[in-house]
Amino acid sequence: MQAPPPGRLSFAPSSSTASIYPDLSRSYQQPPPPPQQQQLAPPSTPGVAPPSSQQQPVLAPVRPEDPVYGPLERASKLITEQLVKDQNLIGELGEGLQGSSSQSYTPLPISSNFSPFVNTKITTFPDGLFGEIQDQNTSMLMGIFPELDLAWITVDNKLFFWEYKKPGADYIRYDGQTEQILNVALVPAKPSVFISEITHLLIISTQTTLVLLGLPSSASEFMLYPTGFSVSTDGITMRDVVGMPNGLTFMYGNDGDIYELIYAAKDGWFSNKCQVSNLTGAVGASLGVLAGLVPEFLKSNTEDPVESLTLDSTRSVLYSLTRSNSIVLYIVGGSSSLVQVAKLVDISRKAQMLVPGHPMLDSKSFKIKSLSAIGTGEGERGAQMVAVTAQGVRLYFSYYRRDYGGFRTTGGPPRGLELVHIRFPPTHLVGDAPPPTPYSNNANGYPYQVQPPPPAPSIRFHSLQDNALCSGGVFIGAQYERDNLDVLLLTCPDLGQASQASSSSNTPSSNPQPNQPFNSVQQQQQYYNSAPSSSLVTTSTTTTTSRPPLIEQALVLPVSGHMRAIAEIPHVLTSLPAPESLRVPGRGALRLNELAAQTSVQPRRFLVLTTHGMYEIRKQRPVDVLKAVLESGAGLDGGVEVPAFFDTYGRDQSCAMCLAVASESSSPSTPVSSDAISTATRWLYMLGEKPIKVERGYGHGVAGAGQSGTRIDFSGKHEGLAIYFSRLVRPIWNQKITKSSPIPTNPSRQISNLPDQTLKSVLRDLSSLKNFIERNSQLFTTGPGSEYSSISNSNDRSNDQEAWRAEQESLNSIVSLVTQAIEALSFVLVLVDHKLPETIASCSPEIQTGFGSLTYQQLFTTKTGRDTARNVVNAIIHQQIGQQNDIEAISSTLQQRCGSFCRAADVILFKAIEALKNAGETRDPSSRRDYLRESLRLFAKGTSNLSLEKLQRTCAEYRSLHFSTGAIELPLKCAQDWDPEGQAFGYLADGERPNDPRRAAFESRQRCYECVFETLLAFDEMLENSGSGGFTSSGEDIDTLRDAAYAQATSSEDPLFHTALYDWMISRQMADQVLEMQTPFIESYLAKEPLSHPRANLLWQFYARSGNSAQAALVQAHLAQTLELPLLLAERVEYLTLAVSNAKSSGSSSRSAGPSVEFLTDLEEKLEVAQVQLEVARTVYEHVDMDQNLKDDLQAKLDSRLMNISELYLDFAEPFEMLEIILLILHTSDHRDPALVSKTWRAILERTDSEAATEADKPDAVAAIVVTLGRKFFPSETAFPLEFVCRRLEEYSHINRREARPGWVPATLRQAGAEWDRIFEVFSVIFEEKMPPWQTEAAIHFLATDIIILIRDWFAEWTRSQASFSQRPTARFPVLYIEEFITNSLLPCFVSVDENDPRLETLRGLQRAMRTKI
Repeated sequence: MQAPPPGRLSFAPSSSTASIYPDLSRSYQQPPPPPQQQQLAPPSTPGVAPPSSQQQPVLAPVRPEDPVYGPLERASKLITEQLVKDQNLIGELGEGLQGSSSQSYTPLPISSNFSPFVNTKITTFPDGLFGEIQDQNTSMLMGIFPELDLAWITVDNKLFFWEYKKPGADYIRYDGQTEQILNVALVPAKPSVFISEITHLLIISTQTTLVLLGLPSSASEFMLYPTGFSVSTDGITMRDVVGMPNGLTFMYGNDGDIYELIYAAKDGWFSNKCQVSNLTGAVGASLGVLAGLVPEFLKSNTEDPVESLTLDSTRSVLYSLTRSNSIVLYIVGGSSSLVQVAKLVDISRKAQMLVPGHPMLDSKSFKIKSLSAIGTGEGERGAQMVAVTAQGVRLYFSYYRRDYGGFRTTGGPPRGLELVHIRFPPTHLVGDAPPPTPYSNNANGYPYQVQPPPPAPSIRFHSLQDNALCSGGVFIGAQYERDNLDVLLLTCPDLGQASQASSSSNTPSSNPQPNQPFNSVQQQQQYYNSAPSSSLVTTSTTTTTSRPPLIEQALVLPVSGHMRAIAEIPHVLTSLPAPESLRVPGRGALRLNELAAQTSVQPRRFLVLTTHGMYEIRKQRPVDVLKAVLESGAGLDGGVEVPAFFDTYGRDQSCAMCLAVASESSSPSTPVSSDAISTATRWLYMLGEKPIKVERGYGHGVAGAGQSGTRIDFSGKHEGLAIYFSRLVRPIWNQKITKSSPIPTNPSRQISNLPDQTLKSVLRDLSSLKNFIERNSQLFTTGPGSEYSSISNSNDRSNDQEAWRAEQESLNSIVSLVTQAIEALSFVLVLVDHKLPETIASCSPEIQTGFGSLTYQQLFTTKTGRDTARNVVNAIIHQQIGQQNDIEAISSTLQQRCGSFCRAADVILFKAIEALKNAGETRDPSSRRDYLRESLRLFAKGTSNLSLEKLQRTCAEYRSLHFSTGAIELPLKCAQDWDPEGQAFGYLADGERPNDPRRAAFESRQRCYECVFETLLAFDEMLENSGSGGFTSSGEDIDTLRDAAYAQATSSEDPLFHTALYDWMISRQMADQVLEMQTPFIESYLAKEPLSHPRANLLWQFYARSGNSAQAALVQAHLAQTLELPLLLAERVEYLTLAVSNAKSSGSSSRSAGPSVEFLTDLEEKLEVAQVQLEVARTVYEHVDMDQNLKDDLQAKLDSRLMNISELYLDFAEPFEMLEIILLILHTSDHRDPALVSKTWRAILERTDSEAATEADKPDAVAAIVVTLGRKFFPSETAFPLEFVCRRLEEYSHINRREARPGWVPATLRQAGAEWDRIFEVFSVIFEEKMPPWQTEAAIHFLATDIIILIRDWFAEWTRSQASFSQRPTARFPVLYIEEFITNSLLPCFVSVDENDPRLETLRGLQRAMRTKI
């Protein structure tokens, strides 16, 4: 019986729940549930997100669930649903840009703890660099390369690099230029052009030259590689150098044209290896190559020059901003060309058409300062680029045009450029006081936390600087305020509003609008800026979406000095490519927001470079805000910050973040104090609320939660745990455990799919969560406590108990899943530590395939995942054994870190394996036998956990050690234990139906039996290879080993095994050995139905060897007549012949009862007819005129069964004119039909005559057929009527007298077997009758001549037989009668012939000889 999952919390209603924190229960009253929880959820409809996990459907269980995997499956579904809900927390940017314009902002928070941005560090310039910068008589430029943690500063012709992240790092000076540096840029290097270390190019632009230097992406020390690449720009200053990942590089010149930097490893035929090509000028000539040949009037003279370039490398799109505020869109081609798609002009007028009369869109002051591409991670709908004006207005553009119906179809390449939305900056923003001046010795970069100053006057943005930043929803712009002070405007989406909108998306209420009332706490802290009425006028109709309009948080931060550059430190939420776990499935590159991803990503950080130093600004995640609130001491003494936080993000999200803080996870960016942990735990209890049962007439709910029409709303503690756990495992949940990494020696090699650091991080956080649950079990042990025991209404009390019970079951399943996930991750890390690729490679192909397709979710929650993992554990053990390592250590490690993956039964098997290993290593025969017996004993105890692959390996080991007992006994034990109910016998008895579920048990047994057969085969081969009397290397007699193996096998009491054994032996041509075995199973095996040909053959042999001839005859007769076996006709005849022989011999045998006379007679008659059938088959085979297909059909019909004589005549002999067969049938059946036999003989003679090759050959052909048939049938008158044949032959001879020699007929008949007297008798009758054609003298003379020759030959033979030396019996010759016939009949017919006629001389000679004998 399986134990309950580890970590399961028992359900026991606790009366002490309210007294856990008595001070809390007295000082704080639970707030009422949020409005969205008190509203009826609508029925599910397509396109609407699924109900939240706190509104689970109520379904009564219909079948018992697995005690381990049932709860895990329910928890898995809950986590999967929560992951989907997290995906729905984020919408694409275009979904929030509703209407033509917007200006919705959340105002300043109730305290600085809620600030969305925090200035975390200020690092001043090194002293020497600061001195260079302060020179007022120099030209200075600044910038940031965040991907290399590098800042750069130019002072005239000097270039300085500052590694701002390294504590105490000095600056690096580059003096390679003599001219003033006008621009510095970093772009990706083309592959295969430079050395492999160079991944980026530093491009330095002066008034006349571009210089290319190489930079590595990662190096312990800063290095610049000279490339030798430079190009003259002919006095054109290049700016805004941007590069594609493939190395394509673009820029614009001060002449207003766009250029491309082209470089290669070698010079071309007509080009240098480095040149700059004009892409938009009138001629497009390359600078530095033949540029002097271009006339001045053909050179570019752009009226509306380009002033900035912005590259969207993910979409291969380039934007240019011109002096007249026009924007041009280009597509970057596959090679190096730019294709202009659209140019948008009069943007100010288009903006005023969308929002008429707005002062910030006045054409006189309208100036676009910068363009920014909107990343694909923010979605493809709505907008792909944003422009920022000098007054902080953001203009959103789409390169997909609307069609005639007003709809915009996204997808595919850009088709135009259209202004789709205008977002105005916030008003009435209050700026902080100027920050303290950084100390000059602060270059070490120690964190400097800016404390919130007292309120200051409002700030209105009217003249932003050029380099604003728009990245991943964050906008940062700077405005000059006064000397040595700039003010930053920072905005970002309000994640609290997104969370609230998502949690209420399933309620009938519409999306919150700016003027929608909020609850009491929200009313205290939130309001929306109101733009002038003209700015809220909408000029186009939009379709209502399920997403609320974009609402942002805004903040003003002052910075010392003047801002020169803004950049974001590369972050997984904005960099490419994004991890799969952070992308929303089915939504392209759309990524999760920080609320959903905060447990797996660190805060985003932004760099602001000013003339005084580097500012690092951190964007606060919601969990960072909660930690700040808790660390500030905003506890339970009447504070409103924690309730405000719960109201901002919702109960469930806030409880999840309380868990993140209280469990000391790695989610907060800085360590959490014990006071904050304690406070988070208390608020989790106080604001987590309780589960409730809602009677809604709603037909969905939670299993076990009551009847249909109810819904259980789980508490915030339950939902928070589900949310927090789902976010912890999101990076791995749907990820495969391994991925393919083939190498030449192992094409199927697998390695870990995720970095070890990711697994360890998730494991660390899950372990912290489990420890927190164990320390605070009262939080997750639900039950109506004393605070509810006063409920007088029994119905309400029953509903409460039902809700508590449903929540407890769900909590238990989640806690079990936490424990299983920890063990599973520990198992994977153990696997990684023990060489995962080699371990997986040692598994069977099936296990390798299964493990390669396994996800972490399946490993956590499914039996398949667990079984596959256990197979891999076995591989680890075998690997350790193969390396001669002690398995006790690894077994202990597995049981301690992942006990459910290494059970006690597994340990037994491991010990058995170790005993087997010791047996193979020891040289002492006695010790080897002891080890082998011990291993067999342990294996026999653990057969239920022994896989087939392990069984096969173990049997192979036993065979190699010549331990036939183990190699045979263990698989037979497994066969029995793996099929304890004997299902295989039922499957076999019921006809082995293909879809029978018992087939698996049967096949399982067969695989076990195959292990036995492999052992027997191994000993057979060993004996065969060694010859008779061979010995093993250890001195054992091979013949004895082989006999012992077969004796061990045949001693089995498993009838199914004996069946498989005999089948196997017969397939190996070992039928004689089978017949020699004296087991009680052989006869039943051989006689079982359905009877096969090989077994039936063996069965009659078995009876014959046993002296039971009668049973052998019965089996042979059955074989001859069976219709179930595809036997040949010859085989059937042979079986009949053997049956007759055995039936006759059984009469004289004393060991068997003889068959009846009727049975023997029947067999003999059937044999005669079968022989006729055999002749029919031969005739069909030899038939030359018969179609081959017909032959095959007839042959198959003849082979199919034994036929009776009538069938042979009617179906074969008569239809196909088998004349000889007709005679045979008449002869065999003794059927007398003179007309038929005469007709048949006539046809035979006519056919033979017609088939003769020549006239001379005809008599011989006819004679041959007569002789053949006579020898077969004579003296049978039914088949060989002598008188008819003689008459027909004599007539034939008379007709063909030229070819037929005299005496041909009697000679032929004599050869056919007819006696002399019978032949003479027929001839004498013919002679005396004188019937036609024997009426003429010539005819009579012809007939008399044949008679004379007949008498002569007869007399001669008789005379020879009378000699003393003759050994032949005395022949009968009627001398008197013959002499009288000559005298009275023959001589008178020759009176008219010449006296010298030879016939007369012959007759007279015969007459004299006969008279002498008389």
